[in-house]
Amino acid sequence: MGGAVGLDLELCGVVREVAAGEVVPKGSAPAVSRLRDSHHALARLLARGLNETEAAHITGYALSRISSLKRDPLFAELVEAYRYEHRDNARDLEALWLGIATDYGQHIHEALLDSPESVPVSVALDVFKAFADRAGMAPVTRSVNKNLNLNIGDRLDRARGARPPTIDHRDE
Repeated sequence: MGGAVGLDLELCGVVREVAAGEVVPKGSAPAVSRLRDSHHALARLLARGLNETEAAHITGYALSRISSLKRDPLFAELVEAYRYEHRDNARDLEALWLGIATDYGQHIHEALLDSPESVPVSVALDVFKAFADRAGMAPVTRSVNKNLNLNIGDRLDRARGARPPTIDHRDE
């Protein structure tokens, strides 16, 4: 089977044409001849933005091996494919949460308009606080620091000095 191994990245939109006369860099022999599950795990971590040290701790790869893999074109394509996949997943999740937030906000708004008495005041107040906070109208908290110097040492010295002297009643 000794052919070149490559990823079918047309599915991910990562393929580009090599222009006529463009020099394709040639390097040393590829670090990866066959992609294994451990390569995929490492590529996913790097695509998510972990640095090499963090990825090494998680996967057990040596830093030198990760560095070597990152220079391999096949592995670099794999990381890039996972990077696109991760962006798409994050975008989908963000859209889902935004949709839920919009629906719930609309539900609250309609309940307040249709029958304001059905919404307990405590719930309405909590909702108002949350939305006001997100709109930049968070409550302002102030703290006051007071330095109170009691001069306990000075007061103790004065009290000792004001005390009548003790008389020793021992027989002389």
